[in-house]
Amino acid sequence: MTLRAISIDQAARLFTIVRDSFFAWTVPEVPFLLDSLGWTLTLEIPRTGAIADTGWGVPGAEAELLYRDRTVESAMIYATSRASDEPADRFAVLDVFESLCAVAARVLGPMSAVIPGDVPRVQWRGRLATATIKNVGIGVLIDWCRNEHQDFNDSIGRY
Repeated sequence: MTLRAISIDQAARLFTIVRDSFFAWTVPEVPFLLDSLGWTLTLEIPRTGAIADTGWGVPGAEAELLYRDRTVESAMIYATSRASDEPADRFAVLDVFESLCAVAARVLGPMSAVIPGDVPRVQWRGRLATATIKNVGIGVLIDWCRNEHQDFNDSIGRY
């Protein structure tokens, strides 16, 4: 199996919206956010979350939104298909991670944190939200979340 990933242009568009968005992290604003991203809501569970099709043409590349009551806590975005156990796929995950970090740095500016370890992560913290690119070994995830949610995750050691 060959790893598939979002394109550089798709990533740049996503990071531009992350940078420029005035998203207030409320559930009623989700349709407007999805529309600006060109995503389609595929499932919503009230007060729990939603799943959106990103339309990127990458198998499994969807976005999972986590709700807490009427607040959107985070959007976990799958930027790749699931890597196989083949070395070529695992090395491709590293290449995608590096490429997405470079695109994010061009759009978002200097990274605010680089976290090595079992799940290497790079973060860009803005005024209201944090964007994190994660290498989870079998793929690359982009987590866009409220700063309060990121702080909570950091406090309990959650990636």
